Amino acid sequence: MQMAEGVKSTSGADIGLSTTGLWDQLAQQLINPSDLFILGYCDDKVCTARKFNFGDDRLLNKQRTAQAALDFLRDSFSEFLRMIRLFVALKIPDEIRKEIFNHCYALAENPLHYRWEAEDKVHLTLKFIGEIKEELLQQIIDELEFVKNYSSFNCTISKFGFFFRDNEARILWCNLETDESIVSLVDELNDRLKKYDIAIEKRKFKGHLTLLRIKDKVSEKFIKRFKEYSFNPIKFNTNEIALIQSVLKPSGSEYKVLKIYELK
Repeated sequence: MQMAEGVKSTSGADIGLSTTGLWDQLAQQLINPSDLFILGYCDDKVCTARKFNFGDDRLLNKQRTAQAALDFLRDSFSEFLRMIRLFVALKIPDEIRKEIFNHCYALAENPLHYRWEAEDKVHLTLKFIGEIKEELLQQIIDELEFVKNYSSFNCTISKFGFFFRDNEARILWCNLETDESIVSLVDELNDRLKKYDIAIEKRKFKGHLTLLRIKDKVSEKFIKRFKEYSFNPIKFNTNEIALIQSVLKPSGSEYKVLKIYELK
C-alpha cells in the first residue's frame, strides 16, 4: 500500500499501483513464498491493498498479477464513473456577460491571442460540491429547494483584478458586489450539504467572476491596463441559482445545468 502511495506521489499521477512478492516469516511458514502477491492501490481518496495466492508457476503468476492489477483498476474506474462533479452558482444574465467581455476585448491589444472563458460559463460560484455518487443527485436537488426562500440579488461589477501564483498572473477576474444576504445563503449551503459528506468551505466568501485563465506569461502592460481601467459600474439584478454538473474532458470542462431555482 505504501509502495502504491509512493508511486502516486513521485509520479504525480492520479492513481498509484504497485505489485510485490513480499512476504513475512509467518507467510514463509504457511505457504510457498512465490505463491503470495500483494497488489497496492492509491488514489486521492483511498489507499488499499489486496493479497493473492496464485500457485507456484512464476511465469503464470506474473500474468495473473498483471490481470489482477487491471481488474483492480477497472473496478476503481467503474466506481469513479458513477461519480458526478457538481457546484452551485448564481446565474449572470447574458447581456451582462457580453458587456463584461466587451470591456475585456477592448483592453486586450490582441484579444484573439487569449483563450477567454466561454461567456456561457461565467457564473458566481456559491458552493463547490465536488465529486459525489450519482445516486445522491436527487437528494441534493431536493435539498437545494430552500434557496427559493431568498430574494433576487442586486449586483455591481466595478473593477478587474488578477490572481497570482509564483508572482505570475494566472487568472483575470472582475469583482461582483451584492447583497449581504449572499453570505447567509453560502453559510446555509455549507450547513445543509455537510450531511452528504461535502466539505465545508472555510474561506471567507468573496464574489468574483473568472474571465481568463492565463497559461503563458502576460506583459506588465497587459496587467496594468486591466488593473487601472475605470468604467461605469455595471449594475444588474439576478434571480436564478443553478445546480451545475462539470464534465471534465481533454478539451476542458463542459457545464450542464441540472436544475434552475428561481428566487423571490
